[in-house]
Amino acid sequence: MAISTSTSFIDIDAGADRVWAAVTQPDLVARWQYGSRLLTDWRVGGPLRFVSDWEGQHFEQWGTVLSYEVPRELSYTLFAPRPDLADVPENYFTMTYTVSPVATSSGAPRTRLTIVQVDPRPAAPGDEGTGEEFDDEFGDEFEGDGREPDGGDDGEAEFVDDGAAQSDSPVLIALKELCEE
Repeated sequence: MAISTSTSFIDIDAGADRVWAAVTQPDLVARWQYGSRLLTDWRVGGPLRFVSDWEGQHFEQWGTVLSYEVPRELSYTLFAPRPDLADVPENYFTMTYTVSPVATSSGAPRTRLTIVQVDPRPAAPGDEGTGEEFDDEFGDEFEGDGREPDGGDDGEAEFVDDGAAQSDSPVLIALKELCEE
């Protein structure tokens, strides 16, 4: 099965604790993720769910918390329902958020948020393989990352990053603005 790995980052002029809060506290997550309600207690092995209503439609995504290391890293699996996908483990993608301090010449706090999505799901019907990633977690905000196919151990194509890219996603820019308030 082909696996897509996408990496993006954004530098935020705020301390790591503020960035961590923005990606883990439900009231703050709703402010940068289209009003999505995050339901979890962040217990490793416990459930995680995103619930949102958009233009009269109800959306839910669910998964399991894999790691939660305050204030450094968290990861979870996520299933985003589609008519062509069964709710089985091989159709869950993994999101990992890493929060790292960045040195500045002024000594002012700056933090890098790096997000990695590992996605084993087949392309959606009609998807031409445009290089879009993070589509389920962030909408169609991350596009054309310049990934190149690479042979995997099973002989099938595996997409790998040719390097992390500074994000210009409106969603992550909203996160940055929230943290810098």
